[in-house]
Amino acid sequence: MFIFHSNTIEVAVPKLNIISRNGDFGMGVYMSENKTYAHTQANIIARREHLPYGIISIFETPIALMNYSELKIRKFKGINEAWLNFVLKNRRKTDEKQARTGRGE
Repeated sequence: MFIFHSNTIEVAVPKLNIISRNGDFGMGVYMSENKTYAHTQANIIARREHLPYGIISIFETPIALMNYSELKIRKFKGINEAWLNFVLKNRRKTDEKQARTGRGE
């Protein structure tokens, strides 16, 4: 199984213990099984950071890892209502924190 990570730098080894931001999906490390989606996200990140392009890192992942109890993995079957509700919930949390602190981190 291949999973993709969108960024502005190449990630050789994902470090699951380094979590640096809150985003549409809450705090965490973002990966996708959908290469097209990862490409779109890489371009969005690059534009936001005023860079000419984003980078997609590709990882081959044993399926057993997806059932590893130490990881909290949320999977969605495409962009659907459950996915949208989760995104909106996390955006509200970020908006509320920005209102309280003046920043969204």
